[in-house]
Amino acid sequence: MIVYGTRLCGRVNEAADGSFVAMRFVHIWYIPLIPIGSWEVYEQHDDGFSGRSIPFSFKALFAAWFRTLLVFTILGCLAGVVMLAIQLLADGFSVWNAELQVREINWPVIAGLPVALIVGIGSLLAYRGSYSWFSSAAEESGWDPGYAEEHPLEGQILAVAGDVDAPDSTPWLIVPAATDFATINAAVEATGLVLMAPPAQAEPSSAWWTDELTRVDYAFDQATWLRTLHFAGEHAAEAKELVCEQVVWVRGTEVAEMLRSTDVRVIRLAIAAAAKLGFVTLLSALEPLRSHADAHVRQAAEVTWREIMYAGELKKRGIAA
Repeated sequence: MIVYGTRLCGRVNEAADGSFVAMRFVHIWYIPLIPIGSWEVYEQHDDGFSGRSIPFSFKALFAAWFRTLLVFTILGCLAGVVMLAIQLLADGFSVWNAELQVREINWPVIAGLPVALIVGIGSLLAYRGSYSWFSSAAEESGWDPGYAEEHPLEGQILAVAGDVDAPDSTPWLIVPAATDFATINAAVEATGLVLMAPPAQAEPSSAWWTDELTRVDYAFDQATWLRTLHFAGEHAAEAKELVCEQVVWVRGTEVAEMLRSTDVRVIRLAIAAAAKLGFVTLLSALEPLRSHADAHVRQAAEVTWREIMYAGELKKRGIAA
C-alpha cells in the first residue's frame, strides 16, 4: 500500500501566539515532493488546519527539504552505526589479511564508527535547531503589550457596542468618555442591578453591579478615555439591551468606518475596539491595515485579525473560544 496525499511541511516564522508559516506539499510516504502553496497557520487539528493562503514562501520550501535531508542523514548514520558496531563486535579492532598472512587494524570500522556518530548527532542537532533558525522573523508580527502604556491616546473618545441586529453577539459595551459614571450607573441600576461597594470618586476606575444572577463590570481607563461594561450571567443579554437604551453606543459598521480613517490614533482605537468585540464582519476593514505604513498599526491589526479569524474558525466547528 502506498501512503500519499498532502501535508504541511517547512514550519517557519513561529510567532508567540502559536501561528506559523508552512508549505503544503504533495507527499508519498510523508516525504514532501511537490509544493502546492504556502499558508499562514493559526491552528492545527486532527482533520486539517485553520489559516490563510499567502504568497509562495521559499523559506518554508527550503526548510521542508532541508529537514527532510537531515532526517535521511540521521537514519543513514543510525543504520551505519549499527552495521559498523556489529562488524566491530564480530571482527574486533583487527582483521586477518589472508594475502599477507597478518592481522591488520580494521581502519574502515574504527574510523567509520565515530564519523557516523558525529555526522548523525550533528544532523540531529541541526534538525532541532532549524526550528529556531527559520523563526527569526516571528516577532515581526507580534504586538508589544507595553506600547499602549508608552503611547497613551489621551482625550480620544470611542463608543462601541454590538451590532444592532445582533445585540447578544458580544458581552462588551464600550461607551464614550463624554458619558460620565453617574449616567452609566443610572442606566445599569434601571435594570434592577445593585451597585456594590459604591466608589468614593465621582469617576472611579472600576465598579460592579449584581443581583446574584447577573453581573456587570465597569472599567474606566483614563489613559485612553475608554469606559467599558462587561455583561455576564443569566440575564446578561436583557441587561445589556436595557443599558443600550439609556447610553450612547456605536454599531459595528461605524467601527469599520473608523478602521478606514486616515488618523492613526483613531485607527489604533478602532483596532482595540475590534479586538474587544471580535466581529468577523470587521475582518475586511482590518485586512488592509496589516500592511499599513505605521508599524504599530500594522502589528496591532495583524494580531487582532488573527484573533478574530481564530475565534471564527472555532465557532464554525462549534467550539467555545
